[in-house]
Amino acid sequence: MKVLLAGFPTDLDTCFHRSCEDAGIELTNVMVYRPNPYNEIPLEGKYVLISDPRIDDVLNQDYDLYIFRYPFWLDQQPKLQALIGKKPIVVLTTEQGPTREETMPTCEPFQIIGVNNRQEILRYKERFPNKKILYFPFGAVNFREDERQPNPKYKCDFVADGAPHYSCVCCNGLKRASLDVLVQPLLDYDVALYGHCTISPDEHSWQHMPGGEAHYRGVYLANEHPKVYNSAKAYLGITFNWRDGGFGVKLGRALSTGVPIIWHRTLGQELEGLEEGKHFFCSSSPDETREVAAYILSHEAEAKAVGECGRLWAVENWGYDKTLERLVREIHA
Repeated sequence: MKVLLAGFPTDLDTCFHRSCEDAGIELTNVMVYRPNPYNEIPLEGKYVLISDPRIDDVLNQDYDLYIFRYPFWLDQQPKLQALIGKKPIVVLTTEQGPTREETMPTCEPFQIIGVNNRQEILRYKERFPNKKILYFPFGAVNFREDERQPNPKYKCDFVADGAPHYSCVCCNGLKRASLDVLVQPLLDYDVALYGHCTISPDEHSWQHMPGGEAHYRGVYLANEHPKVYNSAKAYLGITFNWRDGGFGVKLGRALSTGVPIIWHRTLGQELEGLEEGKHFFCSSSPDETREVAAYILSHEAEAKAVGECGRLWAVENWGYDKTLERLVREIHA
């Protein structure tokens, strides 16, 4: 099976590539912009820039599936735009919850839309009644056990990553609220905070969250996250989307590592088949976070069993390889 993925580089690219490699799926990744340094090193030789002289040969090939990821860039890329209506393209909506409305207009030119959480499928069907709406979750990778071993340099009690958006109060402060629920109550512990080098130390960064600078550890290579996460007792799943639904790339990435997760309880999470206490832990308040954290630290074996159950669930239900194979069947049926 041959798949072409086109779009702006994101943190999920390394996972996407790895899952395809394991499944024998031939993935061609066309990027409209060069990856950030923490992504570029593990992706070396695995992508083609749209400006590359070879791009015409790449686009003239036939693929079983074409994925255009959040194509806000479409008007500036005529070679990719020319494929619309001629090839089986799925537009993948990468925004959810509070930023969903920003994504929807970019879906207009396409006949097939991939929605990354079940909570929002009905909303897309209502907005686009004449288009095919398919389930396309942010996925998981079946990492080997040796890849999921802790590394002493990343050791900590709890780990969180991404852009905190605390002082900037982006998206009406929804992520700040998530930090107040999951991170702020645990700063007395050894909490490791990682963030993208391209946004540090501006107002979106950890240094601008109270207590953040003392716990900030910089960045790690994108393919190192299984070791980073498993060097902690638990991963703290901060999210914009707890109120409106959706998980971003974080939940699938964390689940696939087998680390115990404390996730900000999110609208519609039960629609995915995820069960609290079986696949992950959840919290909706600082007090609940402290209780769950204390349980994980005092019941490490039980917490690890939950993490492993979540990992197996994610590989089976959200594995990128399985999702791509299903999408090809659904598109060509």
